[in-house]
Amino acid sequence: MATVTLALDGQLGRARLPNVCRNLWMLLACSGATLALFDLRGIRPDAAAVDALARLQLYARRRGCKVLLSTAPVELIELIELMGLHDALLP
Repeated sequence: MATVTLALDGQLGRARLPNVCRNLWMLLACSGATLALFDLRGIRPDAAAVDALARLQLYARRRGCKVLLSTAPVELIELIELMGLHDALLP
């Protein structure tokens, strides 16, 4: 299974989402990967990030790709669980 890695940092909100989707699409199209690994070590853990990650997960699934979150800050994982999205975003 081919894998691509996309490092995300800073604030991830709706304003950045179109660019991140474009980058993900280009990586998937060029590589033929079916697994996208999101490196989140520099992401700002807030509700906007969780929303964007859920949208990215949906975007990737529609293109036949699975997304795994890597090196996510503990605060982001806790927020994902608090928002009830553990099953959708975390393995």
